[in-house]
Amino acid sequence: MPMRMFEVESSAIKSLGYDPEKERLVVQFPRGVTWAYVEVPAKEYCRLLAAESIGSYFSRHIRNTYAGVKVKEISDEASSADEV
Repeated sequence: MPMRMFEVESSAIKSLGYDPEKERLVVQFPRGVTWAYVEVPAKEYCRLLAAESIGSYFSRHIRNTYAGVKVKEISDEASSADEV
């Protein structure tokens, strides 16, 4: 089953998805590039969602801390899909 993505209020990040069993965070950026980060604990995901600035928190605490891999790059027209 594809991961459910939901939009967030951020100029740096379009949408997020999280799989607590796999500790996998999926981040879609405004231009349609999607990255998956592994071994992200649920408490880190909760902190991300609670942050005053999701984009700043992501940059400081997740981007260079957890291993990430580019999942896909989609066009703006197709970026409205809500599942990865």
